[in-house]
Amino acid sequence: MKSADYAILLISLAESDIAAFHVLSISHDVREETAMFHAQQAVEKMLKSVLIRMGVEFRKTHDLIELADKVERHGKYLPIDKERLSQLIPYAVALRYDNDQTGNLTFAEADMIISVIREWVLTI
Repeated sequence: MKSADYAILLISLAESDIAAFHVLSISHDVREETAMFHAQQAVEKMLKSVLIRMGVEFRKTHDLIELADKVERHGKYLPIDKERLSQLIPYAVALRYDNDQTGNLTFAEADMIISVIREWVLTI
């Protein structure tokens, strides 16, 4: 698959994660961490789509800061503070497999992160 096609596919998959996040965030039948996983995945896929469009290679990772750093090292600057972005990282794996941990991010905050990153990605 051509890199441009793969970048578009990742954005499409991110849109699906965004939809899942919105549905699950209002459900009383799922754990908060399950909904937040989709928020993290959406942002991860959008960042990876930018890297692909820029022709930048990256390793398989869920670390949003690592991806953001790569984006910035190659001349694009994120429209959101990396500290805020880092709040989604635990939802990739750790909080999905540990009932004793809870995240510190609200659904509204996660939605804001998604929206800012999505708008930025769609302008690239």
